Amino acid sequence: MMEMEASEKRYAIFFVEGATEKTFYSLLIEFLSKGKDQEELPIFRFVDLKGENHFAQKANAKALSLYLKNRPADHYDLFFCYDHDLFPDEHPFDWKKTKQELGKRNLEAHFISPIEQIEDWFFLDEEGLLKYLRLPHDFDLAPYKKLHSSGLRKLFWKQRKVYRKGEKAKPFLQALSFPILIEKIGEPLKPILHLFQGGLDKESILKSV
Repeated sequence: MMEMEASEKRYAIFFVEGATEKTFYSLLIEFLSKGKDQEELPIFRFVDLKGENHFAQKANAKALSLYLKNRPADHYDLFFCYDHDLFPDEHPFDWKKTKQELGKRNLEAHFISPIEQIEDWFFLDEEGLLKYLRLPHDFDLAPYKKLHSSGLRKLFWKQRKVYRKGEKAKPFLQALSFPILIEKIGEPLKPILHLFQGGLDKESILKSV
């Protein structure tokens, strides 16, 4: 992260491909912000790009627009959050080029992507998922995990529930343990953790359970 003068404002802007991602990252930031001095934290914004079409182009255009609307001296951490299955053959961004171009404008780019879909991360808290769906603790989730988001829908339907995306996924996501998710997701979330007073180690996260 870049160092800033005390008078500068700091922004953390999340560009997400859809409403479910927006809900997840909003809850993640809400969890990480608990007990922190709000004045020491960045100003968080979440931008839903509403789908995969031209994700990279739309994200870059929004990033430049946000920069032009605010003081150039302010610092921005930009998080480009998308599912890997959108781009199975190639990365939507030229990582090095994008970081260099945005860096010239005091915009720091970070790229966050699950291996396939964000629903893969929701399976990581097995205990929370099984408890929410009132399934036995020894229920075998493996066949459902392989199917990603469709597997989660099938699992919900098995219990006569409907897996709802977007804002309607909030009650389900709130039933999961964010300390467990953070620990198991690991490396992809490190740029976000570093927004909070230089990052959070495993022990401090687990103390929040």
